[in-house]
Amino acid sequence: MTAAPPKWVKILMLAAAVYHSRCRQRSIQAELGIVKERMDKRKRNATCIMINLACMEEEKKARRVVPRCLGKWRGSTVSGYLRGGAAGRDEITYRENFRMSIGAFDRLVQLMEGTSFRAQLPSEPITVVRGKARSRRGKNPASLDLANLSLDHPTTRYKVAACLYTMGQGGSMKSNADACGIGKPTLQKWLTAFAKVASKDLRPLFMPGKPWAAEELKAVRGNFASRRGVGGVAMACDGSHVPFRPRCKKEHAKEYRNYKGWTSILAVAFVDSYYRFFDIDVGFPGKAGDNTVLKYNWLMAAIKEDPDKWLGKHGFILGDSGASDADGFFLNPYHAPTAPERCWFNFCHSSTRFFVEETFGRWKNKWRMLLNPLNVDHKLASQLIYASAILHNYCTMYGRENDFTHFEQERRGSCVCYAKFLEKYAAHMCPTCKRRGVQHCVHQASYRNGNAQTANARRAPSAIREELCTELWQRVKGNDPMGNAHLGDADVEVAN
Repeated sequence: MTAAPPKWVKILMLAAAVYHSRCRQRSIQAELGIVKERMDKRKRNATCIMINLACMEEEKKARRVVPRCLGKWRGSTVSGYLRGGAAGRDEITYRENFRMSIGAFDRLVQLMEGTSFRAQLPSEPITVVRGKARSRRGKNPASLDLANLSLDHPTTRYKVAACLYTMGQGGSMKSNADACGIGKPTLQKWLTAFAKVASKDLRPLFMPGKPWAAEELKAVRGNFASRRGVGGVAMACDGSHVPFRPRCKKEHAKEYRNYKGWTSILAVAFVDSYYRFFDIDVGFPGKAGDNTVLKYNWLMAAIKEDPDKWLGKHGFILGDSGASDADGFFLNPYHAPTAPERCWFNFCHSSTRFFVEETFGRWKNKWRMLLNPLNVDHKLASQLIYASAILHNYCTMYGRENDFTHFEQERRGSCVCYAKFLEKYAAHMCPTCKRRGVQHCVHQASYRNGNAQTANARRAPSAIREELCTELWQRVKGNDPMGNAHLGDADVEVAN
């Protein structure tokens, strides 16, 4: 017989059995806890789903409807402006509310019909063939067209009117949306689509950003020279601050505060002598300067590569003291001059460069959102500012007397200079003769022709400035080698 184990061995075996039993019990309890937690989580999820479903059912049963106007968008204020009164549409109402003539508005609607901005409503009528409705387009089923008709979507004409009205009035988005008989999100959606289409489809027509044809460049330079005889000017450049309310944190919002003390978006534009934007750079915060924007501008890089292609032979750009390019092709005024001839040059320089200031004035006066900003984000605000510059060119070239002859030629892809426009709106009198009240300006011929350029190499603007300063001062004193008439004692007093 084997001997019985000692007592301490029995105690040790019993302790080990108890330990393993407790470990097994703990593992079972842990597994039960995990299962219970999963069950509770599923129960909570099921409860949330039930609550959401109940809320959705309640929303479906009691949807909030805002009765803005009788007849939806067709009974809105903007729709009334669009239709006109008993006598039909009138020119004054369109210019006050849509900022352009009736003919220009109709033409713009035709342009938008061929883009992604067109309304969902089918433009072709629905016909009934053998008892079935069919669409003449053949792209969508006729049943879908009939469904669109029953929903009464706003037409393309109305969408364009709503966008132009909002851009022309500015201010609160809710006020503009109420005037249009739609909601704020809908109006913002339309404005976004309108700005994108303007930048994509209208820009190649009205602000192409391509070198001018020879005749157009000659007309532009001649119109610049008609002011004070400063020849060779192809463009004028300046920046303008557009008010903007930033939607960001305080540390980022301070970047929009300009040197004038209010928040804005900076727009730097290149303008010709017919009050048209050649190009505009929008998007930098108000704290930035003109030189900061010009540093990254595509047009500046293109002009540096081939100045004669963009500015003509010996051409240059007029800029104030805030915009320069290290004596490349920017002609800037003298800084704090004291000599009479330099003061007179600065006066003539400012008078010639004033085309850009007048363009900014016309631009902002037409599109009041540039003075009374819309409460939108930075991206949409920049897009709308850019779109308004394109619309400014459209109204300048085609909105005066509804002449669309050159526009039709441009649509066909031909490189046509706007000869009729350039000839009709060319300046025929300098400010001095206009102030005197004479019927014929004796300075226009020499101002537009100028002295013949004999140098082959492009000269620095600082050297051109010295020559122009001497020439302009001799003209004031009556010793002009071109044989001009004396400009008068009033101009000498201005110079002194």
